[in-house]
Amino acid sequence: MSIVWEGANQPVTLQMLKDMEVKLGIRFPKDFVECVIQNHGGHPFPDVFDFGNHKGAVFGRLLSLDTNEFESVQRIYEASSDELPDGVVPFALDPAGNLICFDYVHGKQSDPVVVFLYHEFALTRDDFEDLTETDRGGLTYDEFLREEAIRPICGSFSELLSMLHEGDGEE
Repeated sequence: MSIVWEGANQPVTLQMLKDMEVKLGIRFPKDFVECVIQNHGGHPFPDVFDFGNHKGAVFGRLLSLDTNEFESVQRIYEASSDELPDGVVPFALDPAGNLICFDYVHGKQSDPVVVFLYHEFALTRDDFEDLTETDRGGLTYDEFLREEAIRPICGSFSELLSMLHEGDGEE
Protein backbone atom coordinates (compact mmCIF):
# COMPACT_ATOMS: atom_id res chain seq x y z
CA MET A 1 0.00 0.00 0.00
CA SER A 2 1.40 3.39 -0.91
CA ILE A 3 1.48 6.25 1.56
CA VAL A 4 -0.24 9.55 0.88
CA TRP A 5 1.04 12.55 2.85
CA GLU A 6 -1.56 15.18 3.72
CA GLY A 7 -1.00 18.70 5.04
CA ALA A 8 2.74 18.79 4.40
CA ASN A 9 4.58 22.09 4.58
CA GLN A 10 6.44 23.58 1.63
CA PRO A 11 9.48 21.45 0.72
CA VAL A 12 12.70 22.27 2.53
CA THR A 13 16.15 22.49 1.04
CA LEU A 14 18.90 20.01 1.69
CA GLN A 15 20.82 22.87 3.31
CA MET A 16 18.04 23.44 5.86
CA LEU A 17 18.19 19.75 6.68
CA LYS A 18 21.98 19.82 7.02
CA ASP A 19 21.71 22.86 9.31
CA MET A 20 19.27 20.93 11.52
CA GLU A 21 21.69 18.00 11.68
CA VAL A 22 24.47 20.32 12.81
CA LYS A 23 22.26 21.91 15.49
CA LEU A 24 21.30 18.48 16.83
CA GLY A 25 24.73 16.91 16.39
CA ILE A 26 23.35 13.96 14.43
CA ARG A 27 23.04 12.60 10.91
CA PHE A 28 19.50 11.81 9.74
CA PRO A 29 19.14 8.49 7.89
CA LYS A 30 18.91 8.72 4.10
CA ASP A 31 15.41 7.22 3.89
CA PHE A 32 14.11 9.85 6.33
CA VAL A 33 15.84 12.67 4.42
CA GLU A 34 14.22 11.59 1.15
CA CYS A 35 10.77 11.59 2.75
CA VAL A 36 10.97 14.62 5.03
CA ILE A 37 12.25 17.09 2.43
CA GLN A 38 8.90 16.86 0.63
CA ASN A 39 6.62 15.86 3.50
CA HIS A 40 7.76 17.59 6.71
CA GLY A 41 4.80 18.58 8.83
CA GLY A 42 2.64 16.08 6.94
CA HIS A 43 0.32 13.32 8.13
CA PRO A 44 0.58 9.90 6.46
CA PHE A 45 -2.33 7.77 5.34
CA PRO A 46 -2.54 4.99 6.28
CA ASP A 47 -1.34 6.03 9.72
CA VAL A 48 -1.73 3.09 12.13
CA PHE A 49 1.08 0.75 13.22
CA ASP A 50 1.61 -1.98 15.79
CA PHE A 51 4.73 -2.70 17.83
CA GLY A 52 5.46 -4.89 20.81
CA ASN A 53 2.28 -5.13 22.86
CA HIS A 54 0.99 -1.81 21.51
CA LYS A 55 -1.68 -2.31 18.87
CA GLY A 56 -3.18 0.61 17.00
CA ALA A 57 -0.49 3.25 17.55
CA VAL A 58 -1.04 6.28 15.30
CA PHE A 59 1.59 8.17 13.34
CA GLY A 60 0.19 11.67 13.83
CA ARG A 61 2.50 13.85 11.79
CA LEU A 62 6.11 14.41 10.87
CA LEU A 63 7.63 17.28 12.78
CA SER A 64 8.54 20.28 10.66
CA LEU A 65 12.12 21.17 9.80
CA ASP A 66 11.15 24.85 9.76
CA THR A 67 12.35 26.18 13.13
CA ASN A 68 9.62 28.85 13.01
CA GLU A 69 6.92 26.16 13.18
CA PHE A 70 5.55 25.29 16.64
CA GLU A 71 5.79 21.54 16.01
CA SER A 72 9.31 21.51 14.59
CA VAL A 73 12.03 18.94 15.26
CA GLN A 74 14.19 21.57 16.95
CA ARG A 75 11.45 23.06 19.16
CA ILE A 76 10.11 19.69 20.31
CA TYR A 77 13.67 18.45 20.92
CA GLU A 78 14.52 21.52 22.99
CA ALA A 79 11.22 21.42 24.91
CA SER A 80 11.65 17.70 25.63
CA SER A 81 15.43 17.62 26.09
CA ASP A 82 15.14 17.21 29.86
CA GLU A 83 13.04 14.07 29.28
CA LEU A 84 15.10 12.50 26.49
CA PRO A 85 18.04 10.16 26.93
CA ASP A 86 21.19 11.19 25.10
CA GLY A 87 20.94 10.32 21.42
CA VAL A 88 17.14 10.24 21.21
CA VAL A 89 15.75 12.75 18.67
CA PRO A 90 12.01 13.16 17.98
CA PHE A 91 10.82 13.29 14.38
CA ALA A 92 7.05 12.70 14.72
CA LEU A 93 4.15 12.94 17.16
CA ASP A 94 1.17 10.76 17.82
CA PRO A 95 -2.22 12.40 18.55
CA ALA A 96 -1.70 11.98 22.32
CA GLY A 97 1.59 13.88 22.38
CA ASN A 98 3.87 10.85 22.54
CA LEU A 99 7.00 11.09 20.45
CA ILE A 100 8.24 8.86 17.67
CA CYS A 101 12.01 9.22 17.76
CA PHE A 102 15.29 8.15 16.29
CA ASP A 103 17.54 6.50 18.86
CA TYR A 104 21.20 6.89 18.02
CA VAL A 105 22.06 4.20 20.56
CA HIS A 106 25.03 3.12 18.40
CA GLY A 107 26.40 6.66 17.95
CA LYS A 108 25.06 9.96 16.65
CA GLN A 109 26.55 9.45 13.19
CA SER A 110 25.26 5.86 12.85
CA ASP A 111 21.91 4.75 11.47
CA PRO A 112 19.37 5.06 14.28
CA VAL A 113 16.60 2.70 15.30
CA VAL A 114 13.03 3.98 15.71
CA VAL A 115 11.50 4.17 19.19
CA PHE A 116 8.29 5.34 20.85
CA LEU A 117 8.54 7.66 23.86
CA TYR A 118 5.54 7.52 26.20
CA HIS A 119 5.54 11.08 27.54
CA GLU A 120 3.58 10.17 30.69
CA PHE A 121 6.43 7.87 31.81
CA ALA A 122 9.28 10.24 30.93
CA LEU A 123 10.68 11.86 34.07
CA THR A 124 12.70 15.04 34.05
CA ARG A 125 16.24 14.81 35.39
CA ASP A 126 15.16 16.69 38.53
CA ASP A 127 12.30 14.25 39.15
CA PHE A 128 14.69 11.35 38.64
CA GLU A 129 17.11 12.83 41.17
CA ASP A 130 14.25 13.01 43.69
CA LEU A 131 13.68 9.24 43.44
CA THR A 132 15.19 7.01 46.08
CA GLU A 133 18.05 4.76 45.05
CA THR A 134 15.67 1.82 45.41
CA ASP A 135 13.15 3.44 43.03
CA ARG A 136 15.95 4.11 40.55
CA GLY A 137 16.87 0.44 40.61
CA GLY A 138 20.56 1.30 40.34
CA LEU A 139 19.98 2.76 36.88
CA THR A 140 21.38 5.96 35.42
CA TYR A 141 18.91 8.55 34.16
CA ASP A 142 19.28 7.45 30.53
CA GLU A 143 18.95 3.77 31.47
CA PHE A 144 15.86 4.52 33.56
CA LEU A 145 14.15 6.38 30.70
CA ARG A 146 15.03 3.66 28.21
CA GLU A 147 13.51 1.08 30.55
CA GLU A 148 10.43 3.01 31.71
CA ALA A 149 9.41 5.37 28.90
CA ILE A 150 10.89 4.13 25.64
CA ARG A 151 9.85 1.14 23.58
CA PRO A 152 11.49 -0.04 20.35
CA ILE A 153 9.35 0.12 17.23
CA CYS A 154 11.64 -1.05 14.43
CA GLY A 155 15.09 -0.84 12.88
CA SER A 156 14.62 2.02 10.41
CA PHE A 157 12.37 4.79 9.14
CA SER A 158 11.57 2.79 5.99
CA GLU A 159 10.56 -0.17 8.14
CA LEU A 160 8.22 2.10 10.13
CA LEU A 161 6.57 3.32 6.93
CA SER A 162 6.16 -0.28 5.76
CA MET A 163 4.32 -1.07 9.02
CA LEU A 164 1.61 1.55 8.43
CA HIS A 165 -1.86 0.18 7.82
CA GLU A 166 -5.46 1.29 8.04
CA GLY A 167 -7.03 1.18 11.48
CA ASP A 168 -10.14 -0.82 12.32
CA GLY A 169 -12.40 2.23 11.98
CA GLU A 170 -10.97 3.27 8.61
CA GLU A 171 -11.41 0.13 6.56
